[in-house]
Amino acid sequence: MAGELNGTSVFLEVFNTDTGRWAVMAGELSSAPALTNGLVEVTSKSSNSFQEFLTGKGTQSFVLTGDWVFNDDVDFQFVRDAANAKSKELFRILRGPSATGTVDQFEAIVSTAADSAPDGDKVTSNFTLNATGEFELVRTWLLVKNSAGENVKNSAGEQLYSRSDS
Repeated sequence: MAGELNGTSVFLEVFNTDTGRWAVMAGELSSAPALTNGLVEVTSKSSNSFQEFLTGKGTQSFVLTGDWVFNDDVDFQFVRDAANAKSKELFRILRGPSATGTVDQFEAIVSTAADSAPDGDKVTSNFTLNATGEFELVRTWLLVKNSAGENVKNSAGEQLYSRSDS
């Protein structure tokens, strides 16, 4: 199917409050993002024995569980420290090429963190991020270009992207 997402080029970023920048911290091996709706039941006698729910109401949650390979020991330790402190961090998942991929952005608490270190192979980490508060899923970002069609960068030399609402 054209335009379908797959597990290629999926990265986890975290917002570094010290630098005010996003940093890629891990590459995905596998993940299972789950969006859950807590429904409000409004079944009554007039429901004729069928269950009914209130539309557009109730709670919503997002949980991301996955296996990841960290870029370095600092990123590995960041997740460990966040799990130990039960701190809320700002994450985003980049899927596909940066210029045309999608982004899920959410504040989350690390609820589970486990590692696998097979003999003679890379260490992988499995952790679960539970979104807290509002979250925004599947945003598409496009490269910002000037009138000459050249990519626009900020004063730090970073490529600028614009959110696509289409």
